[in-house]
Amino acid sequence: MTEFSDIEIADVIIIGAGPAGLSAGLYCARAGLKTVIFGDPYSSQLARAGTVENFLTWTKPTTGIQIIEKMLEHATEWGAILVEKMIKQVVRGEKNLFHVYDSEGVDTCAYAVIIASGTKHKKLGVKGEEEYYAKGVGYCTICDGPLYKGEPIAIVGFGDEAAQAALRMATIASEVHLLVNKPRLGSDPQLLKEIENTENLFLYEGIKPLEIIGDNEAVTGIRFSQNKVEKQIDVKAVFVEVGVLPSAALASDLGIELTGQFIKVNRDQSTNIPGVFAAGDITGGIARQAIISAGDGARAAITAIDYIKKLGISTTKLKTTQWGSSKVTEMKTVSITPESKEKNPLYTYVHADEGFAAGYKRYKPKTNIITQIRELLPTAELVVVSAYWCPDCRRNVPKMAKIIEHLPNWKVRVHDRDEEGIKEKYGIRKIPTFIIRDVSGKELGRIIENPISLSLEEDLLNIIQNAAQK
Repeated sequence: MTEFSDIEIADVIIIGAGPAGLSAGLYCARAGLKTVIFGDPYSSQLARAGTVENFLTWTKPTTGIQIIEKMLEHATEWGAILVEKMIKQVVRGEKNLFHVYDSEGVDTCAYAVIIASGTKHKKLGVKGEEEYYAKGVGYCTICDGPLYKGEPIAIVGFGDEAAQAALRMATIASEVHLLVNKPRLGSDPQLLKEIENTENLFLYEGIKPLEIIGDNEAVTGIRFSQNKVEKQIDVKAVFVEVGVLPSAALASDLGIELTGQFIKVNRDQSTNIPGVFAAGDITGGIARQAIISAGDGARAAITAIDYIKKLGISTTKLKTTQWGSSKVTEMKTVSITPESKEKNPLYTYVHADEGFAAGYKRYKPKTNIITQIRELLPTAELVVVSAYWCPDCRRNVPKMAKIIEHLPNWKVRVHDRDEEGIKEKYGIRKIPTFIIRDVSGKELGRIIENPISLSLEEDLLNIIQNAAQK
């Protein structure tokens, strides 16, 4: 895959790495355009979906993660470049160029921009929600639901998403309390019928959430009112499913016309700003479906390709192929090689899964920071608790596997989240969890779910520096 550092001016920059962005990336790259996709595939709504049964060509139930990883593989096989950074600003410059600034302030230019940044979860906005995030408050039952197997939990929300989350959790939790903050659940009738027939699932409609309660360490309950009567339920976790918000902040910088909070597009996915296109959930629509977003992305890409043709300017030679074949590549499968057994167990764990192995291959570690880590703490122990079904694990564990190769004197222990007793032994509330210990076994700190800083390397360095000062 082409290195991002080689890019000075791209033909197309795509903001967002969900179904819309990856579909657009495939079409643009296949047309011969230098294509850069900014974003994180594992933060997309599809990656956090559970079982998917209605995505065309997948004849058997699969997971959102499997689909998104295949989309990523397809787009990058044709030369699209994935950059796992967030975009902070887009500015229209001179000579038909747009300046796109990432989270580190790096400016990349392109002749066309496709915004496919999707949506993000809404929050309840009640006391305790922020305080107990990652301590029982969550927004993804796929990611964190299995952590509460055999325990009582609550889901606050409405619609199909809340109904599906409740039914999913009812298969593993001891009790599921579905608190609907609307007069009615408003889900598909078949889902409502399943809820009514599920013995350990309790439905409360027309509630108002008041507070998420805890003991300073973890969630212990939720307080709400129903028919003007206050109630409290003892639960170990609260999952929030109250809808999503479009990530349309970039649109205001460019003067893009909105419909409500969504980007307004024409039938060809163009906006009111020449050279700027939008696709997927960011444009609204009647249904947030991955296959619709993928179609939007393809249409936006075709329109962007035509736009660049009309400009008569490109960093590459445009191809005219749309339906036929101009390139045949053999998809690679990953298996554990004999050499991998000589490496650390995290390498072996990562290379047992094709998606994890692809993430490992993509990642370029920050060796300058790792050098500082090695100088401060040449010998240590890293404990990794992960699971193959977890989107955040699939994002970060392959990166840690690449990082740890530069710390040869660090011992590594890898545990699957589903191993008996692991949650209690290490106090795991969210995954992945990376625990750093010194040679005596003293815990120096841990990284939970995602890095607080811009990278895992920086978080590791901060943990070690803070420990040295104590």
